[in-house]
Amino acid sequence: MFPLRGVWWVKTGREQDKTSFAFLEVNDANCPPNVQARIPPCLRSLMRLVTGANNNSANATTDGVAARLNSIKSSGNTKTEPTPGRTLSSVAYLQVSDGSCATTLQVVVDSSMANLKELTPSGSSIVVEGVMKEIPDATKKKVELKVQKILHVGTADPAKYPITKTRLPLEFLRNYVHLRPRTNTISSVARIRNALAYATHTFFQIHVTSNSFERITYTEAVDILKKNVKFESMIEWGMDFNADQERFLVEEVFKKPMIVYHHPKQIKSFSMRLNDDGVTVASMDVLVPKVGVLMSGSQWEERYEVLEKRLNELGLPLGHRAFSDCHAILQQNQIFTFHKH
Repeated sequence: MFPLRGVWWVKTGREQDKTSFAFLEVNDANCPPNVQARIPPCLRSLMRLVTGANNNSANATTDGVAARLNSIKSSGNTKTEPTPGRTLSSVAYLQVSDGSCATTLQVVVDSSMANLKELTPSGSSIVVEGVMKEIPDATKKKVELKVQKILHVGTADPAKYPITKTRLPLEFLRNYVHLRPRTNTISSVARIRNALAYATHTFFQIHVTSNSFERITYTEAVDILKKNVKFESMIEWGMDFNADQERFLVEEVFKKPMIVYHHPKQIKSFSMRLNDDGVTVASMDVLVPKVGVLMSGSQWEERYEVLEKRLNELGLPLGHRAFSDCHAILQQNQIFTFHKH
């Protein structure tokens, strides 16, 4: 048992009365003990009422059933009657997720803390504090969070929330970019992508230092290639390198990984940030032996007027989709991006 604070969204939820039931024991001679043991107490009590258990007759009359119902209601052996002016309390069992794994956490909320009808719809979001407890005799869920304090509730309208429990086509999810990570498919892809990106960055952080790479500009690389008889007639400033030229630089000239940066703007995307010289952009290619270009990276152009000018140079309209995508990324403050090869 330990305290926990969490921020989650609700995948599913249900509300249940938090009242105790006391059922009369059913010992029907016509029902084998091993079968009786598998029948929930509430169903056994109903069976006793309907079939007239403990009576010699197998069929109880309607009057007999009504009499038994009346006697149980007044006997005090079943659920307690509510105190006048007070409603019976209930609890909500919420299956919540923060997207970090495929499984959900069961969160238990008492009705004294919040309006449970606001919590149970799929898509609601909650910020809570509570105590993590082990669930006794649990089969699927081993632990649950018993909520002690609700810090925030974000409600969701069930009639408008688009992420339902049914299987949703990917074409449909494209219309809800901000919500689709809540689906199992997209969240799984995101976790795989995160793991791969983390492993890649960790590798380079641990095994590669700045001294392991040779850093040269595109212009310097062109000068080196032009001095080689094999490439002197095949390369001019403003042309992109081919695979043979890239491998020549990394395997024969420097013989180690290298970074080529500041490429001519005409061979890179218009969305890359224009350098002060007006002819090159803030780009980079990582070259490694036996492969060539392993990955590329760039800084996005954050100056609206420069973006507009670049579109005019290329004859593209301001409503061009690439421009809209670039502008949306800038609004999210994602200035740098990397491209895998």
